[in-house]
Amino acid sequence: MDTPPPSKPSWPDLLRQARTESAPDLDVRAALRQQIRSESMTQSLAPAPSGLLDEVLALACGLRGISTFAALTLWVIGFGWVISDAVGEISLVLQLQNHLLAGL
Repeated sequence: MDTPPPSKPSWPDLLRQARTESAPDLDVRAALRQQIRSESMTQSLAPAPSGLLDEVLALACGLRGISTFAALTLWVIGFGWVISDAVGEISLVLQLQNHLLAGL
């Protein structure tokens, strides 16, 4: 006896079959709760910084943070010095210009 080879179902047949079959009733909530409990007992949660100042403090606590903070401070001081010199020179030029214009 020869049996005919199984025919490939068409898309409408597969869709109809999928709609008629119901999904199995699986409740994975208990397993998930158990997994969460077991993971929470083995891991300690690190406190998250709550603000910008906390992040700056955490940055400054490390050696790399301290060196970064020192470099930033020196850069600001140097930039302020350069700006101060530039403003002084501009002021000197304006005074000289005023004297020259007053003499004309």
